[in-house]
Amino acid sequence: MSYEFLISLRYLRAKRKQIFVSIISFISVAGILLGVAALIIVLAVMNGFETDLRNKILGINSHIVITAHSGPMSQYPQVADKITGVKGVEASTPFIYSQAMIKNGSQVSGLILRGLDRESAFKVLHIGKVKEGSFDYLAVENRTHLHLHKDIAHLPGILIGKELAKHIGAFPFKPVAVITPFGGETTPMGMVPRMKRCLVVGIFDSGFYE
Repeated sequence: MSYEFLISLRYLRAKRKQIFVSIISFISVAGILLGVAALIIVLAVMNGFETDLRNKILGINSHIVITAHSGPMSQYPQVADKITGVKGVEASTPFIYSQAMIKNGSQVSGLILRGLDRESAFKVLHIGKVKEGSFDYLAVENRTHLHLHKDIAHLPGILIGKELAKHIGAFPFKPVAVITPFGGETTPMGMVPRMKRCLVVGIFDSGFYE
C-alpha cells in the first residue's frame, strides 16, 4: 500500500472520536469533485461549440478560393484538374458567386447567389440539412414524378435558406424571380436589371444564418 493511499484512508476512515475530521475530508473531496467536474463540463461545451462553429463555417465555404482578377474564369475545367492534382487537395469544384435580389409576390430581399456544379460541389461543401425538397430536383429530369404544372416544370431550380424562405414567404415547388443588375438590357429608360424565374426545389438549413 502506497504512503499517499494510506494517508487518505487515515482521514476518510476516522475513528469515532475523530468523526469531525472525516466529515471535513468528505466535504473537501466533494468540493474538489464538483470543481473538477464543472471545469471538465465547461471545457467540453466550449470545445464542442468551437468544433460546431468551425464545421459550419468551413461547410459552406471551401478552404481555398481561387478567382481570376480579370473577371469570369473561362478555362475553369483545366484549372480544376490542375488543382486536384496538387498533393493534399481532396476535391475541387467550380462555382459562381454573385449578389442578387429575390422576389416572391410583393416580398423582395437581397441574397448571395451561388451557382454550383451538382457533380462535384458536395465533395467540397456541406450546405446543411435539407428541410424540404431535394438537391436532386435541381435537375429538370429528376422532377418528372412530381407532376408539376407545365408552366413551372422546366424552370431552373434554386435552393434557398430557411430564414430567407420565411422572410419572402417562399415554398417548395413554387416559382420565384431572381433579379440581377449585371448584364441588364439598355432601354430608353436606362438600364433594366435582368429577371429570371426559378423554381424553389428545396429549403435548407445551414445553421449559420448570421
